[in-house]
Amino acid sequence: MSVKKMVGIFLYYFYCIACRLLPRQRNRISFISFPDASDNSWHLYRFLMGDLAKTEFVWLVQDTTCEEKIKSFGDVAGNKVTVIKRWSVKGFYYFLTSRIVFYTHGTYFFVGPSSYAPVLVNLWHGMPIKNIGFMDGKEVSNVAHSDYLLATSDFYQDIMANSFGINREKVLVCGLPRNDVFLKQTGSRDAIFERMKIPIANKLIVWLPTYRVSVVGDIRKDSTSNGFLDELTDGFLGNLNTLACLNNFNVIIKLHPMDSLNTNSHDAGLENISFLNALEWKEIGVDLYDVLSVSDALVSDVSSVIIDYLSSSNSIGVIAKALDGYKRSTAFDLDELRALVTQISTPGDFVGLLDGKAVSPGAMERRRNLNSKERGSEGACLSISRLFCADLRVDTNVY
Repeated sequence: MSVKKMVGIFLYYFYCIACRLLPRQRNRISFISFPDASDNSWHLYRFLMGDLAKTEFVWLVQDTTCEEKIKSFGDVAGNKVTVIKRWSVKGFYYFLTSRIVFYTHGTYFFVGPSSYAPVLVNLWHGMPIKNIGFMDGKEVSNVAHSDYLLATSDFYQDIMANSFGINREKVLVCGLPRNDVFLKQTGSRDAIFERMKIPIANKLIVWLPTYRVSVVGDIRKDSTSNGFLDELTDGFLGNLNTLACLNNFNVIIKLHPMDSLNTNSHDAGLENISFLNALEWKEIGVDLYDVLSVSDALVSDVSSVIIDYLSSSNSIGVIAKALDGYKRSTAFDLDELRALVTQISTPGDFVGLLDGKAVSPGAMERRRNLNSKERGSEGACLSISRLFCADLRVDTNVY
């Protein structure tokens, strides 16, 4: 048995004993995300801050520099916000004494089943196109323990249950919190465009390449190429910039936070193309899904953001060579993905995303994501609040 496994077993038993000794606080709710204060945890927090009363919201973070961002909402309805380093004694104490913990990438590696523990709700970070968890051959120690999971549709309910090894009934088909921005826009388009230095009159294409080689978290290589730039023809970005200037649109290229390309800056000096690594994006201070909610089209590859973007009525493009070079096993056939999107081979294909010539996903594909105005969804955040926090909601509190 490896030293890591021995340490994990010891800490797990310590965790179980601590859960028995430390009572959970009825009004304490904790959040964890990667990066800090982002993704589904962030969008759920923003909603619950206005939906719950007399609640202590705890953020367990890697870096407390995000505290100002987290507390920018201020105390509402008698709520309190606490920001603590996750890997600290105090952070672990707050975790243990929380009524419920919402997270996107896991909690602590040694956490497992315990009758006295907080309820652990795995919001995850998107409905997988590629295999994850047990479906990707992971060991138990490398799969986050979850009491509940979320799914955007019946199609994904089984995939998420199998990926994390929990009963299908514990996978809640309510959508993802971050997708609620497509139902009700949470950011001002003008303010976001101003922050991103995009002319208000222009259209916006968000390009989100996923990693080919990761350097954070799950270290792996998922493609025959080392990065998405290797899949582009010579002069691709320069030609795309020329078309963007002629057709009055801007392209934002945001790197995945786990991408090995984040180690370098990629300023190409192109007027209508912004190329941002993870640190540069953090410094801008705009939430990715707020930006997506005001965008006019999406370009990506084998990424869960495609499933999310089905909630919008906008076009989706995928770099064709990214599909051809992908090595990792997928949750469904990539031919289905090809039928769902416009395949991008030339800079001119970007223009096609904006002129009505792009593929329009049909009703069957849209059913992969129920966060849709067409389906009359009330939104994932409200559903989650009703399921897990009904007694803390504003209309149930007596002042």
